[in-house]
Amino acid sequence: LKENYKVVNIPKLKEKLREKSREELIDLIIRAIKGEDILSLIQHSEKEIKITSILRTFERGNVDEMTVQNIAEVIRNFKHKISKEDLFILLEKVTLDCEDFGCFYDDYRDGYYNEPLFEAIGEALVEKDLTQEDIERLGKIIDRDEYELTTPLLNVFVNKAERDPKFFTLVKKILPPEDRVN
Repeated sequence: LKENYKVVNIPKLKEKLREKSREELIDLIIRAIKGEDILSLIQHSEKEIKITSILRTFERGNVDEMTVQNIAEVIRNFKHKISKEDLFILLEKVTLDCEDFGCFYDDYRDGYYNEPLFEAIGEALVEKDLTQEDIERLGKIIDRDEYELTTPLLNVFVNKAERDPKFFTLVKKILPPEDRVN
């Protein structure tokens, strides 16, 4: 396949498409229908496509339990390719703007389904080189979390803090009071 005199490696293209989540594939199809050059998007950095695609999902309000599980899986699988800043942007969006999409609450089952997503964000963040400023930023998000959605993320931080004294010292002030003693 040639496009603009550029040879496209079809097997590699298929491989990249197989790595995409259902939501990302739907997003690519919609963009193609609108006339966008999706080949460059497919071959572009996964980090940028994944975060923007995830953010669009929340902006559209299409956030059911299965979507949350799929997004959590994407974050887990590509956590080393997602920047710390992108994780914070996502965390702020899903925590502070959650009323725009129902705050991960299922009326029929009378329960929340945010846990996989916030655990995945926490797992990705604890592997980043966090600074004191990052912890302060995280603390502000947690303080503004009206629905305690960030509890699973904090549990990930507590688990790492229990094993890593240096990490404990860094994150101590955002941990729940009962976990601030090492």
